Amino acid sequence: MEMRTMLDAKAAAALLGVAAQTMARWRCEGGGPPFLKLGGSVRYDVRDLERWIEGQRRRSTSEHPEVAA
Repeated sequence: MEMRTMLDAKAAAALLGVAAQTMARWRCEGGGPPFLKLGGSVRYDVRDLERWIEGQRRRSTSEHPEVAA
């Protein structure tokens, strides 16, 4: 089994350049990157964060990112 690099919410927020509170809001409201609940801990797989970042790419302010299935 391949080892995955997992980040807590604070580290994921730093990687994305947003506040930890933003990550919490995204988890509640949706629209943010996928996350895992492992026991009582929230973790983000770095590969999921990289895919989510790529999905945010836009060519204009009126363009919306694709919604992940």
